[in-house]
Amino acid sequence: NGEVVRPVKRAKYESSHSVQATGEDHPHKEDDCAGLLITVSDSGSGIDPSNYPNLFERWERLGSKTNGTGIGLCLCRSLMEVMGGRIFLAKSYHSGLEGFPGCQFCVVLPP
Repeated sequence: NGEVVRPVKRAKYESSHSVQATGEDHPHKEDDCAGLLITVSDSGSGIDPSNYPNLFERWERLGSKTNGTGIGLCLCRSLMEVMGGRIFLAKSYHSGLEGFPGCQFCVVLPP
């Protein structure tokens, strides 16, 4: 129905935007993951730890210079909960580029 299709289309846009921003797409399989693990990474400026607690809240944005409405991660989390999965920020991720820590979100879908 339309309630699910729009967020899924938005999630597809968000993931394609991440690939455009980094210019890389490296799908891989984690053998110790029960279900499907999808990671979306970038090599941007990272996310300040002070933003972690509210990251998945509706209308939450990472400052006034950040584009977007602040609804994307909230929608992703809601979709994951409905499907029995989860989404989280990999807090220990680093892009490997000096001065550009980046960030990585992980989505786990049940088998």
